[in-house]
Amino acid sequence: MEAASSPSFVKVLRTVALVMLALLAAFSVLYLQHRFDEGDRKSALRVLDEYHAPSTKQSIPDVLKKKHPNASIGFSATTESSCFQRIRVFALVQDVGPDGKPRTLDYQFLVDINMQHIGPGNPLGEEAIRWLDEPVSFSAAPSASGSASAAGSAALAPSAPPSGSVSVQPP
Repeated sequence: MEAASSPSFVKVLRTVALVMLALLAAFSVLYLQHRFDEGDRKSALRVLDEYHAPSTKQSIPDVLKKKHPNASIGFSATTESSCFQRIRVFALVQDVGPDGKPRTLDYQFLVDINMQHIGPGNPLGEEAIRWLDEPVSFSAAPSASGSASAAGSAALAPSAPPSGSVSVQPP
């Protein structure tokens, strides 16, 4: 019985208890952070889905569906910065390219949940944000004359904000 009450046994027991308590605390913090990140990703997808351009009332999913009418479009999100609640949203578009081969286009957007702000995450994302202000009847396949006139008017038009981003205004 003396071994069970010896000072070394008590030290070992105390050390094991402290290690277990530290592991439990670390697990709890990681679990809570995961839950917060998951909520942020859902919020970012909702912000991207619910934003409608003031001039055309189109959303980003709307313009992607119009630009790629027969494509499969899937949205996902990853956390860029959990501290600043900045989320990268991916819109993967799978369709058939002009050459008849299957292709996957990766449109990326950076969503700031605090500021309700959508910015481009790559050049395709920037292009999609520009499409929000195009008339609702734009064609998915531009004609030769349409693309030439669009290029000419783009050169004459005032430049977009540097980031090519949009801020979501509350309804």
